[in-house]
Order: sequence, then C-alpha cells, then structure tokens
Amino acid sequence: MAKIRETPAAYATTPDRLTIVTQRGQTTIPHELRQRYGVQAKSRLRWIDTGRGMLVVPVSDDPIKAARGMLGNKDTSTQAFLVAKREELQLEEPGK
Repeated sequence: MAKIRETPAAYATTPDRLTIVTQRGQTTIPHELRQRYGVQAKSRLRWIDTGRGMLVVPVSDDPIKAARGMLGNKDTSTQAFLVAKREELQLEEPGK
C-alpha cells in the first residue's frame, strides 16, 4: 500500500472522481486512486468518521512493510544506541 500524503488538491472534486452508491451500499473506487494507493481486489479499507466527513484508508496486509521509512531521516533509538556504544568503546580503549 502506498503512503497517504495530503496535498492541496487532495480534496478537489472532478467528474472522474464522482461515484454513485448502489442500493446495497457498494461503490466503485476510481481507477487513478486504486493505482495510486495500491487498492486491488480483496484489499481491505478502513472507513473513518472524521465528524466532518468520511475518510477511506487502505489497510496494509504487511504492517511492518507499510511502516518502513515512516521515521524518515531521523535517528532511531537503535542508531542512537550504536553511536553511544561506539563512543563508550573508544573511551575504554587503552592508550586513549
């Protein structure tokens, strides 16, 4: 699943993004959006009531893979630990 990024045009309504709900509560997700967010047959979607409208979010089958890169370039606690450990080892080396 692709990461969702809010853009100024994210809420723009165009005729190709207008869908109709059937009597059974079904609708079609526009092709462009299915491709952008990796929605395929059997994909799970989470429906969120924001109080101002509905938000539909694809749910990843592999949450670990979906979370990859979410910290960006920030140091993780593991990286910080390794840096501190290297500094500690350098201080403990004889002759330094």
